[in-house]
Amino acid sequence: MDADEYNERLQTLIEMLVDLYSVIGKLFGLLPIPINIPALWDEAQETGPEDANVIVTALTRARGMLMDLPIDPHVTALLNMAIVEWLGAFDMCALADANLRTHDAGALAYRLEVVWLAVGRVTHLTEHVKEHLRRDL
Repeated sequence: MDADEYNERLQTLIEMLVDLYSVIGKLFGLLPIPINIPALWDEAQETGPEDANVIVTALTRARGMLMDLPIDPHVTALLNMAIVEWLGAFDMCALADANLRTHDAGALAYRLEVVWLAVGRVTHLTEHVKEHLRRDL
């Protein structure tokens, strides 16, 4: 895999993570006591958070609040796992992008696989949460 193909795949995975972040945010809004997280991207202003720590901090706080909500422990566990998986994929994307400047793309391709697998797990987890919340609405 050359650097261009690597970058193309990485950008696709980042887009998928952005979409999943939005899904997680919507699920938080459906909880008995809604939890708000900041948007990754403001369409109107075409801006996102200047610091990735804003997102990490927001999701960490959301995880803490989630544990205190009066909801089915199964939903709590699913959302908690989705957040942890999402954060792991987010970190791996940052590594995948930063290390490409100093390493061969082919040697780093495993990082893209790690993100791809995490995206699949987060998708699966959020689908289960959606099904459960629809039953409870």
